[in-house]
Amino acid sequence: MKTSHRILCLAAMAAFASSAMADIAYSNFTGSYGYDSANGYYVDGSVGFNQSIQNSFTSGASGVLDTITVAMGHFGFDNDALVSLRADSGGNVGAILGTWDLGPVAEYSAGGQVVTVTNLNNSIVLSASTQYWVECISATPSDQDVWMYTDGDPSGAMSFSQDGDATFNYFNGITNAYEVTVKPVPEPASMSVLGFGALALLRRRKK
Repeated sequence: MKTSHRILCLAAMAAFASSAMADIAYSNFTGSYGYDSANGYYVDGSVGFNQSIQNSFTSGASGVLDTITVAMGHFGFDNDALVSLRADSGGNVGAILGTWDLGPVAEYSAGGQVVTVTNLNNSIVLSASTQYWVECISATPSDQDVWMYTDGDPSGAMSFSQDGDATFNYFNGITNAYEVTVKPVPEPASMSVLGFGALALLRRRKK
């Protein structure tokens, strides 16, 4: 009986793990997260341009948002930027779907670094062939960072704001380096199997 409980729990965990494998919805990194380590756009608070940057992308996969990865370098003053996923509104920057703190990053003069944030909100769901925006904005008035360019400096649909996101200025320019991944929406059957497995393990421990 103990063996059957153990097998059931392992099967439940395996089913959950397989359902949680992430797909790339969008990425403009080259190779193993390659990017232009010498150039980028300022992302800063009122100590500088009070500038946020938005990049538009079309999702290549459907699912719950899993991670957002950006290439960012610290330029001066505070070292704390935010990354947001935003909806699209008729080709313009739409509502914020979620925001995450990037935390301290490596210096811009040293080439910056790749930073990944993980989403824990299963209600943020992306649809394939649908347009979204990734935004980087300063977390404090005295923050000053650089969102690094994509390697090769390709161009794409972008926007910037210099008034706290009250208005957006649209242009076709060199894109910033980032990646968005999604994972399958949890199926009720998979979740019930996982719950049953956990319950079996709990019963076994009580015995």
